[in-house]
Amino acid sequence: MFRRLEFVRHTWFLVLCSGLALFVGMDVAFNVTHNLNLLPAVILLGATLVPVTFVVYVHQRVQAKDVPVGAVAAIAFLGGALGLHDYPPCVMIWLS
Repeated sequence: MFRRLEFVRHTWFLVLCSGLALFVGMDVAFNVTHNLNLLPAVILLGATLVPVTFVVYVHQRVQAKDVPVGAVAAIAFLGGALGLHDYPPCVMIWLS
């Protein structure tokens, strides 16, 4: 009977649910107040929720846990920076 709710105990599911709750709360606050200062926070939270949840999921599943957290954070930061750096040229090539 309790087998159906087993996924609730996983950390990735809790990260996803808490991130969704934060996102919905911030989206409601933005729509109610029309405060443009909340818009970057809503976009940033929405853009990072699924990648962070995926990293937590993979970290739970992979048996080799000797990778330091600093290395994972540095790679995620560099990947995001590289994606932002290469985005405008790729869009210009695609639009032409």
